[in-house]
Amino acid sequence: MAVRRLKLSFLNWFTTYHTRKLVRLDSKFTGLLNRVIQLAILITIIYWIFVHDKGYQYFDHSGIASSVSKLKGVAYSNSSDKRVGTKLWDPWEINLPSHGEGSFFITTNLIVNQGQEQGECPEHADVRPARCESDENCLPVGKPYHLGHGASTGRCDNSTKTCVIQAWCPVEDDRPVSNQPVFHHIADFTVYIKNFVFFPHFNETVTNLVEGIDRKYLRSCRYHPQDDPYCPIFRIGDIVRLTAQNETIKSDIIFDNISIKGGVISVGIKWDCNFDFPLEKCKPLYHFTRLDDMQEDKNHKKISSGFNFRAAHKYIQNSTWKRDITKRYGILFTIETEAVARAFDLTTCFMNIGSGVALLGISTIIMDIFIMYLHKKRVVYKECKIQNYKDVLREAMRRQAESILRHIERKPKQIDDQK
Repeated sequence: MAVRRLKLSFLNWFTTYHTRKLVRLDSKFTGLLNRVIQLAILITIIYWIFVHDKGYQYFDHSGIASSVSKLKGVAYSNSSDKRVGTKLWDPWEINLPSHGEGSFFITTNLIVNQGQEQGECPEHADVRPARCESDENCLPVGKPYHLGHGASTGRCDNSTKTCVIQAWCPVEDDRPVSNQPVFHHIADFTVYIKNFVFFPHFNETVTNLVEGIDRKYLRSCRYHPQDDPYCPIFRIGDIVRLTAQNETIKSDIIFDNISIKGGVISVGIKWDCNFDFPLEKCKPLYHFTRLDDMQEDKNHKKISSGFNFRAAHKYIQNSTWKRDITKRYGILFTIETEAVARAFDLTTCFMNIGSGVALLGISTIIMDIFIMYLHKKRVVYKECKIQNYKDVLREAMRRQAESILRHIERKPKQIDDQK
């Protein structure tokens, strides 16, 4: 029975058409309320579409960006550790390796292991699987230690209590030289960033070498958020300082903290170009963010902090292949470009105007809800607003029948009068 009623309800809904009916209400309050709602919607549409979202303009988000960088400066190390020693370092040694377009790396700390050659030596004690008490613990022969430095020879070294391995010997010692970075004056290095963006829709190219920047200006300018916001030359120490959430910390302390273990910093370049104005008015905004995890608390321990990598240099000495392995800590700078261009477009403007006009229909929906469910005369309004076609047809047929009867009643009287 319930299924049959459900089928009938669905059939009734499916075969019923609803049309709007215009009902006029001579009420000052209702009419004023309707105009207030329409005005509020109109003001919202004008502000949101044409002021906030610039709906009269076409937006091009498909800008093609390219960035190149050039590092300048001189640093020196003065360490008693023979792995580093006393030495001058120029950009070609500090900016190593090149990470390609859109990024650059600057070394802030390093550990060097010199003169390794292939042979047999005890594995490092920190490699747990290679710890042993006898030769049996080092079997099978040739077993590589995944987190170690080589493959087992099947022998246990009694002095170190680790397995003897076939590897580059002696194995790498990556203990930090000290709790301070080995380089001095890395923070004073500067980087020159050139950024270009091409907008295909407008066939325009913009660059961060804005109007007024020439060779003379570039020799002396340094980026500053307030004093010199368009200079494309940045001091490394200033970039690191601008990433700090706590601005009360001294810049030297901030840089020393990131220098020990390294880090990853995003150099953001934001373009918002309004081509309704001259091209020279389009200028970039810079912002800097540290991306690697630098927070640590009781519930969140760092597993692998900072940024580092290893590089090996092989050479022949006394007819023997040897290598120096360097573990470099440093800051990886990624250059991120966010670009959008806009200009007046007639098609976009009219489309948004049409959308706004369509939204005015919301006022009718609000007023219908108010009158049908909240107004004191809602019952009368419902009767006027909602009518069933069958009831209207039945009423029309009734009136037509009454008209026919009246016509029949008048006809005999007309015959009598003629007689």
